[in-house]
Formats: sequence, C-alpha cells, structure tokens
Amino acid sequence: MVADPGGPDPGVRVSGAAVGETESRGAENSSPGTKTLTSAVKMLRVLEAVADTTTPTVTEVAAALGWPRGVAHQYLVTGVRSGWLARHGEQYVLSTKACAIGNAALAALGLTAAVRAQMHALVGALNEPISFAVLDGDHPRIVERVEPDRALQVRRSSEERISVSTSASGQVLLAYGGLELRDDLRAAGIALPPEERYRQVRADGFAIIHGRWSGDDVTAVAVPIFSGGVCRGALSAITPSGRTDENVMRDHLCRARDDIEDEGRFRP
Repeated sequence: MVADPGGPDPGVRVSGAAVGETESRGAENSSPGTKTLTSAVKMLRVLEAVADTTTPTVTEVAAALGWPRGVAHQYLVTGVRSGWLARHGEQYVLSTKACAIGNAALAALGLTAAVRAQMHALVGALNEPISFAVLDGDHPRIVERVEPDRALQVRRSSEERISVSTSASGQVLLAYGGLELRDDLRAAGIALPPEERYRQVRADGFAIIHGRWSGDDVTAVAVPIFSGGVCRGALSAITPSGRTDENVMRDHLCRARDDIEDEGRFRP
C-alpha cells in the first residue's frame, strides 16, 4: 500500500488553527499565567489514539476519542499534512518523524544501546521475550520488547499498555511508585493488590506472577531498574507456564539489573 503523500483528502478544509477550530486556550496551566492550547492537546490525543488503536481508521480513532467522525477526520488530515502521520489505505499510522521523537524519549529515560544489549543477552540466555516498561502517567507501558527468533507459544497483543495490578511489571512499578500513587488509583476505582503485596515486592526486589495472558497460562518475572535512587523502569521476562523455570528467569534478570546499575548504563 502507498502512504498518503501529504495532500488533503477531497472535501476536507484544513485551517491554520488545527482544522477549522479557533486556536483556543484550555483551562490547564502549564506555568503561572500560561494556559494550554486546546487544539494542540487534541492533536496530541489523536497521535496517542493512532498509536494505541489496533486498526486506526477514521471510524476507530473517532470512537477511541469519543469524537464525531468528521472532527477526527480533520485532525487526521492535519497529522498527515504536517508529517506526523501517514495514510495507508483506510488506516493512519505514525510517521518516521514520530518514531524519531519516540527514540529521543527512550534515550531520555536512559534506555541506551547498552541496556538494549542486556535485553538481547537475556533473550539469548532464556530464549524468552524480554520487555522494559515504565510508568506512563499512572499506568505501565512497554517501551521496548526483544523476542527470540523462534515462533513463540505466547501470543502477543498489539497493545503496549499492560495491567497496572496483575502484571509483574505493573506490580514492580507501583511497589516503588509510592503510596500516594496507589491511593490515587484506588480512589479512581482501580482494583489493586493489598499493600502487603507491594511490601513483599520491595522486600524481595522482584515480582513473580502466574496468570493468563491472551488465553495462555503464563509466568512473568519483573525486577526494578534504579538510577539516582529512583525506580526508572521494570525489566521483565514472560514464558508459557512450565517452559522456563521462574527461578532461572529471576536470577538472570537480577544479574542483568546489577550489571546495568553497577556499570552506570542507566542514566539518572
């Protein structure tokens, strides 16, 4: 399929102020006396929706955002014309410009080539998928995944966000994320394990979860990665139950964590 060359769709007028909308100022302050631009926030939400939607057509993006189809269409056209999106048939995808920004964000998190090398080494040792997750606001998100070459028994979802309460990485990130964050999530109606579980994760220095993922019985192990006294992310491995021993995964992950932290490969 051929990507949209950047021209407008027939019949769609794109104004200089984000597709027909007046450049309005939102209610949220980013600094004293400065208000956010509502249209800019909406454009960013469109990019997020495209990234998080399995089949990002106009209809699907509109439904994900709760917007009228015509409004979503205008914003998507704006994304194409500005170079942040490309069109493939009926679907919209993030452009390489967005990928470059994403790579810069990963570098800011400290996910350097050396850390990726540790992830590749873990795949070589365990022959299982290895992931690195961070807190995206108040939910964990996988920002890097390395998989073995062989066909996996675990089926993957296209969704990068993972459970804040039942995933090993989610439990690690919340265990070190602070009581206030956990209280806020509970107040928002999100069911979390009891505090004793998070105390146990901090005491052990890892989390092991037995559960089901995409219809498979799986075992997942995650360890925190620290820099400057702060948990920067969670390194994890997942396997179909019974294939790789959880203690073996735990030991390899802990050694990789120690190498990353001891050698200063994860930047503050």
